[in-house]
Amino acid sequence: MGGSDFALKSIAKGASFAFAGIIISKLLGYIYRLLVARLGPADYGLLSISLAIFNFTGIIVALGLTQGIQRYVPYYLERKEEGKVRGIVFFSMKTTFILGLTAGLILFLLSPWISKFVFHDERLEVLIKVIAFIIPLDVLRNIFLNLCKAYKYIIPEVYARNVGENLSMILLTVVFLFIGLGIVGAVGAYALAIFVSLLISYYYVKKVFSFKSAVRPVYEKKLWFNYSIPLVINHFLLLIMLWTDTLMLGFFRTSSEVGIYNAASPTAQLIYIFPAAILSLFLPVLSSLYSKNDTKSFNSCYSSVTKWIFLINLYFLIFLSLFSEQAITALFGEQYASGALVLAILVLGYFFYHLSLTSNNILMIIDRTRLVFLISLVGAVINLILNYALIPAYGFLGAGIATSISVFVMGMANFLLVWRIINYSPFKISYIKAILCGAVIGLVMNYFKDVLNNYILMIVFAVLWFLVYSLMLLTVKVFDDEDIKILRYIEKGFVNKIISVMKKFIN
Repeated sequence: MGGSDFALKSIAKGASFAFAGIIISKLLGYIYRLLVARLGPADYGLLSISLAIFNFTGIIVALGLTQGIQRYVPYYLERKEEGKVRGIVFFSMKTTFILGLTAGLILFLLSPWISKFVFHDERLEVLIKVIAFIIPLDVLRNIFLNLCKAYKYIIPEVYARNVGENLSMILLTVVFLFIGLGIVGAVGAYALAIFVSLLISYYYVKKVFSFKSAVRPVYEKKLWFNYSIPLVINHFLLLIMLWTDTLMLGFFRTSSEVGIYNAASPTAQLIYIFPAAILSLFLPVLSSLYSKNDTKSFNSCYSSVTKWIFLINLYFLIFLSLFSEQAITALFGEQYASGALVLAILVLGYFFYHLSLTSNNILMIIDRTRLVFLISLVGAVINLILNYALIPAYGFLGAGIATSISVFVMGMANFLLVWRIINYSPFKISYIKAILCGAVIGLVMNYFKDVLNNYILMIVFAVLWFLVYSLMLLTVKVFDDEDIKILRYIEKGFVNKIISVMKKFIN
């Protein structure tokens, strides 16, 4: 099997399992949000603000070392440098855990001031104190899961994060809401679910990495920091992109508007499901190809994975744009209907940005993390300026416009920089055929826009027209040999996993 075939098979097998996990994760995550949303837009807004603070802090204390593990562990393994593997793992664990403890303590102490003077709602104080406890646990959990990915072991991500965390979060939320703990109980359930996920991830990481090996760790701290520090700043800036709209809405407007916006935003992020699945092993697999200087296989994988993201997400872009109001009201209720236009705007921006994530990964693989940082810096600055200009006057609609424009600019920068550096573009003439097929499907679906008055009918409709869209792509020969290979590998991965689960159940 050639380098390209082996790489595509690895990516597709990871995607086949990760896709199922992400679907479960999104479904369970949505159930959690729906449970909290039923408390009302104001309480749901407080949850969104507290989670924004949690995510901001977590990214800072991680220092980009989680991505460093995904980049360097497969690189060192390919060169049989086990000491350096152990070095980056132990260094990352110690550094991020200590920083997590420090950040959690600071956040705990500052919670009264943050809630009262920044967000003008003293109910937020206890929520911030709860999430402060889990920051060091969360960064440690992320180290374990990224280490498993570096060994091309995707199962822990699915069981620990996608299933274990979300399922325990829902069960605990139901219990806490039932006994009357309200929004405090919902955040407490979130915190305990992180702890459950940590325990599961530790169980699995020991299967691929021995913490008691006699091999002496070798440290290349300067190299790792040069790679990771731009990434931590980059991820911080990405969180600014993701959460600044929420935080600025909380500052300039009301928690109710925050709640409505955070019904539209995660719904728009549904088009991240397939990219997240197929990119689950993209970074470590292409890092291995890069270490071998296998340019042909490297470019082939880059092109094929980008094309699959485009083909799948094009359909969901069309569907969520046309049926934005039906989707948001079916999921969150009529009181969130005003977020429909924001949903359509966000879907368009996220479609282009998620398509560019392969290019973003390429920049990390070829050690251009400073460019990754600069792209995020530009996007974050645009986002801050537009949010400041638009939110006071237009509320959550202004936040949606600001975010969509910023992520579009970032996506364009990802593609252009990779094209300039490696002199290769993933786009082909077949993309035009796919766009024409999507346009036809969109025109036909628009005629049925007023008929879909319940979410069950809407789901059936979406599945049927996706099948029609797929047949159209096959008819006009959008797929080439590399695309068919990915499809076959994913299909085999699903079938093998189903057989494996059935055998375990029978036995």
